[in-house]
This record gives sequence, C-alpha cells and structure tokens, in this order.
Amino acid sequence: MIYKSIAGAFSVILWVLVFLPGLIISSAPYRQQLDSGVFTSKAIFMTLITYTVTNVAILCCLAGVIGAATRMIVDAAKHNGQKQKDNFHFAGIMLAGVMRSFLIYLLFISGIYLATNAPFANPTQEQYVRVAGMISLFAFIAGYEPKFFGRIMESFSTSMPKSKR
Repeated sequence: MIYKSIAGAFSVILWVLVFLPGLIISSAPYRQQLDSGVFTSKAIFMTLITYTVTNVAILCCLAGVIGAATRMIVDAAKHNGQKQKDNFHFAGIMLAGVMRSFLIYLLFISGIYLATNAPFANPTQEQYVRVAGMISLFAFIAGYEPKFFGRIMESFSTSMPKSKR
C-alpha cells in the first residue's frame, strides 16, 4: 500500500507542478520560436508545459493516475490492507487510469474543436483554470471508477450509426 500512497502523492505534486506553469507562463514566445524554425530543448519543453492544449493533456493523464491510485488505496483499506504481491497489477491499473483519462482528453479536445474555431488561440487564465479543472475532474473520475468511463463510452457507441458488415 505504501507504493500506492507514494504514487498518488507524487502524482498530486506533479499535477500542481504542471498546472502552475500553464497558469502563469505564456506559451506564446516559445511557440513563436518553434514556428520560426528554432528548435531548442527549452522551447520544446516550455511549449509542452505551458501551451494549454499540451499542458491539459499532461494534467489529464496525471489526474487519471491520481484516480487510479486513490481507487487502489480505498480498495486496500476495504480489504484490511492485504498485500497485493503482483506489481504488474499495480502498474496495469495505473496505466489503465492513464489510458482512460487520455481518451477523456481526446473526447474533450475533439468536442471543443467541433464547437468553435481556434478555441486556444488566446486563452485567458480564467479559461485555463476552467478547462484544466473540469477535464482533470473527469479524468480523475475515469481513473477512479472504470464504470464511469464505460458509461461514457457506451453513450458514444449508442449515438454512432451502426456499420453494416
């Protein structure tokens, strides 16, 4: 259970460390540098960590890990702290949390781009906080409760036209 707790706490710290640059540092100078063809490791890293689209993707994956870790800690507490000897089980649950939360991110991004043109052209701090907070919440829930994720996927599959094969 200690690894689950460490993974969860570390993920929360990472989430905050990724959230803050997205909130307070403008990505525009770094993106302009990349647009002009000057590729430095600093410009690439800062664009990844400050540009709303990539920053929120990272936050979403971290929220999925936090959700999965929380679920494992709760499950371990329900089972009176019985040790799970299978490390693959731990890694598998964490990876599944990341994958589910990343799909939540993709659904959000595709929806936002369908609804409006260039939604992240000039985001404000207020918009960033709303987007990062909302998508992280859904990602956490998807990481914590796989049935929630299943319901989301089911709603999309029932709204899609059936293929005739």
